[in-house]
Amino acid sequence: MDDDFFSLNLFGGEESDESDSEGIFQNPLVDDSRSSFPVINNIAEAVEFLNQPVEREILSHIDYVVSTYMGSMAQCRVHGKEINKLNGIKFLMDILRSIIQFWSDYELGTKNDVDLEQYHKELDVAIVVLGALRDLSCGIAPNRRDIGVYIVEDDHILIEGGVCLKNGFDIISFFITRHKHQTWEEIPTRELKSMTAALGVTRNITHSTPFNCQGLHNIGMTEVFANRLRGRIKSEIFQEGKEDNEYILFSSLPDASKPWREASYRLAGTLINMAEKCRDVADYCAREYGLIWILIDSWGGVKDWTSLFETGDLKKAIPCLHLGLFAILTRKLQIEEEDKDELRNLILEEAPSRVLSMKQDDGKERLDKRHLLDIIHGILSNEGKRKRKAQERENARKANK
Repeated sequence: MDDDFFSLNLFGGEESDESDSEGIFQNPLVDDSRSSFPVINNIAEAVEFLNQPVEREILSHIDYVVSTYMGSMAQCRVHGKEINKLNGIKFLMDILRSIIQFWSDYELGTKNDVDLEQYHKELDVAIVVLGALRDLSCGIAPNRRDIGVYIVEDDHILIEGGVCLKNGFDIISFFITRHKHQTWEEIPTRELKSMTAALGVTRNITHSTPFNCQGLHNIGMTEVFANRLRGRIKSEIFQEGKEDNEYILFSSLPDASKPWREASYRLAGTLINMAEKCRDVADYCAREYGLIWILIDSWGGVKDWTSLFETGDLKKAIPCLHLGLFAILTRKLQIEEEDKDELRNLILEEAPSRVLSMKQDDGKERLDKRHLLDIIHGILSNEGKRKRKAQERENARKANK
């Protein structure tokens, strides 16, 4: 085995806006001749081809079939229901299970004929399969649920630390948790692509699907998602010269120059989706000020702070409030022992002056707890106004019929 292989910790040591559906993760393995690839005439034959034991010798064929017939959002939206009816979701999950089993064998030292190049080929196939699952779970509720209810058949997969992978949540989360001890900068490019693809799956399967939201929370993924968004990792990474060696936590999303920007948005989207359908997630997110700022940022932020207090343009200020973010903000006010119903209609008199004097580019000021609560008051109050106006328009429309 290549010596470089041992320097790579396969389990990471101690991500509808599917702009990347057609290209960023579709990286078919290069074969000497396309003539060796299977002859597939329709989607049913493509799905049937995936229904076979996964061997390393056919990985390039799997890559070709998935990329060709399930490699774009358009294909998955048109054929998504048919693919699932033919057990395509299960077969795709089986492929991921098999690849993880390969890696488990490497880690446990039971395989001696695999080098680093082979590992990369397997990872590339996993990225393509995750991309297909992401697109298949967008807009098709049965597909989302079937990813969550997938059960690892036969023996459970044993990975690092004696952890067993038993179901669909474990399989998808594996591609995220394997890097829990690494900062964003430390995650290799291919692994970052796999994490981003997996986060695309978690974001989509948590949309309006309570079973999946609760399932991911039950295996500890709420904390994993939050820690990754804040930059809080398990290993002790300190900034040199920082007083008391305190952790450096993020309070905003990364800028466009960072390769993990898309992954961060998908993390935030997953948490917001989960909070809508799982009270435990809303409660968890509501207890961390920095995390709330990031989630507000991912939702679109507040572009015109003055509009929150009727001195600016409300339409330009904030987008329609996601129900998951609404649950988090409302829970935050409940935790602060404030009456959410009164706060929807009444902003504290001193709140406008505090917000208008706040320097948006001043991190310390921006994270001030009182300022955050003021912003939450404003967001919820204006959301109430938006809903009342919408109801008035609807009542007027009905009256004019």
